[in-house]
Amino acid sequence: MTSTNFYAGIGSRKTPKDMLEFMTKIATILQQKGYTLRSGRAFGCDAHFERGSNGAKEIFLSKDALPWAFEMAKKYVPNDRPKTFDTWDPYVRGLLARNMMQILGEDGNKPVEFVVCWTPQGDYNSSEVGGTGYALRLALDRGIPIYNLNYPEQLELFKVFIRGLFK
Repeated sequence: MTSTNFYAGIGSRKTPKDMLEFMTKIATILQQKGYTLRSGRAFGCDAHFERGSNGAKEIFLSKDALPWAFEMAKKYVPNDRPKTFDTWDPYVRGLLARNMMQILGEDGNKPVEFVVCWTPQGDYNSSEVGGTGYALRLALDRGIPIYNLNYPEQLELFKVFIRGLFK
């Protein structure tokens, strides 16, 4: 049984091992506090969040991406990439479209409350942060809080949020 409190647990393949282990612990705590993970089963962050979710999860794969998500993903192509989304490899387009579903849910109408991630530090509007940037740009557009654990101030804010769950 999943809750109605959703968060996205996502991130870069470059995430350090100690942070990946922390993400597994985060997912366990959030599951115990009634949150359901949305992620994509990618190697690294996604897999570690899923490992800690104890079954409270919605996992979206490239093959699961729906037409609305493909259309939305086109809007979030980074500023430093050619805007030729429709010509890209179908698998890659599916990965980027499923990132939209991680934020908005299967039907596009149930946004997550927040995003927990790790990406290289950089401009979310460029390709520096990889495919995760698509989800982050959407979250920013929708006013969804992002806790990027590679930024010390955001890591501290997230720790405060977690402590608040225990009050």
